[in-house]
Amino acid sequence: MGPEFFGDAFLVNGKLFPFLQVEPRKYRFRVLNGANGRFFHLSLSNGQDFHQIGTDQGLLPAPVSLDHLLLAPSERADLVVDFAGHAGEQIVLN
Repeated sequence: MGPEFFGDAFLVNGKLFPFLQVEPRKYRFRVLNGANGRFFHLSLSNGQDFHQIGTDQGLLPAPVSLDHLLLAPSERADLVVDFAGHAGEQIVLN
């Protein structure tokens, strides 16, 4: 096993710096931290809340409203982001 590597670029579905044009509605995102040693503190650039509906263990009993999420290496999360009311706005996943 090699040492951990901390690069400065991240791949999302095989793409560097991806962009997704969305409609003003709810979207479900299945997120996996595929890094070998990096923790990710996820939040939205406009400060809006999102809902976690699942983890590595499956679906949660009820959605949990969050303004940020910490993902450890190899950890998964199912998230729902509501873009309604944000038409024309650029929102970045930090």
